[in-house]
Parts: sequence; structure tokens; C-alpha cells
Amino acid sequence: MRPVSVERQAGERSGPTAFPVEEAAPIGRRALLLGSVAGLGALAASPAEACSFISDRRTPFDEAACRRALDNWVALLNAGPELTLEVVTERVDAMSPFYVDGEMVQSVLGDRSETLTGGQYVFHKEFRLAGGRPDPRPIRVAETHHIRRLRNRATHQFTLERYSYVPEEVADGGSCDISHEAYYGTFRTSYLATFHNNRLGSIRLFPEWYLEQRST
Repeated sequence: MRPVSVERQAGERSGPTAFPVEEAAPIGRRALLLGSVAGLGALAASPAEACSFISDRRTPFDEAACRRALDNWVALLNAGPELTLEVVTERVDAMSPFYVDGEMVQSVLGDRSETLTGGQYVFHKEFRLAGGRPDPRPIRVAETHHIRRLRNRATHQFTLERYSYVPEEVADGGSCDISHEAYYGTFRTSYLATFHNNRLGSIRLFPEWYLEQRST
């Protein structure tokens, strides 16, 4: 509190009279910084979004939850040929943010990958098709290995095993032709999966993880 002088009206006894006036408390540096951050947060997102962002960052790592997310993705690959593209699109979007590496998409769609709209969705619908035929057995996760974790982010190696159709092929080998008849075989492919807050984030091929192929 500090006194404030007020002059009296004419005819009254001269001399200033002091009235107590309250001063605003000084704003601390910490409070000022917090207020600025809060203001920026209000501009960037709604209160609900801000709360979900904060809780999202604090999600503890859960190895079992990551494995369930991977198993759910493989289940979508297995169901793809029987699902409509609309249903596949909805299920892939529900995993967002998530993507499959472009090299994987191209390996399934071929030349169509460069011109086809929604290649990520068609990939999930057609992955289990080989030569136009669906795999007679479900794709399965043959192995997984935890490679790296940093707080709530993680990287896993995993191997998919497929029993699929290989069409007949005749190739020009120069002086003699190299050919094989159509057959079914077991094929194993290695991938890298990234996770954030126990949700699947991305998948790409990982050929550096050497595998033994089986032909049964």
C-alpha cells in the first residue's frame, strides 16, 4: 500500500489528505512465461486437443501393446482380399498417422503405384494376392526383435511368413531358356516397424536382416 495525495476543495482546510491505494502485485518471470505458453497453446489447439496432446506424450511404453498393434496390421493384410476398398480405407485411416514405405507399395502394385490414387489402401487390399490368387494360408509373424527404444518411441524387426502362388515363368537365358512351372512356396521377408505411444507408425523392408528361406 502507498499513500496518494488529493488536494482539498476551495474553502476547506488546505493540505493534502492521503488515501490508501492498493498496488498490483508484480508479475513474476515464471508466471509471465507460463502465461505466454498458455496463450500460444490456446491459439494452436482447442482445450480438448491440448489435454490429449499432453496425455499422449506421457503414454508409457508397452511391449505387449506394440505387438498387438503389429498383429492387428497383419490381420488387416489377411482380410484384405475379402474386404471392400472402402472398408480397407477406413481401417487404414483409423491407424493414422501410419504409412507403408513406397518400395513396399511398388512391389505389390507394380507400375500402377506411380499413377494409382490411394496406393496405400490398395496395397493393404492386394498384399495377400500373388498372380491374382489369394494365399491359401494366412500370413503370420514368424519372429520379432526389439531393436531400439527412446522413451515412448520404439523400433522392432519382424519377419512375415507367406505361403503363396508363384506363376509360371519363362526367361531368356541366352543360349538356353530358364523356366519354371507355377508352384506354391513359403517365403519369409524381414521388415522394420516403428512405434510411437504404442501405435504403429511406419513399416519398411529390412533386407539387412538375413533370413533362411524355406521352399515347403
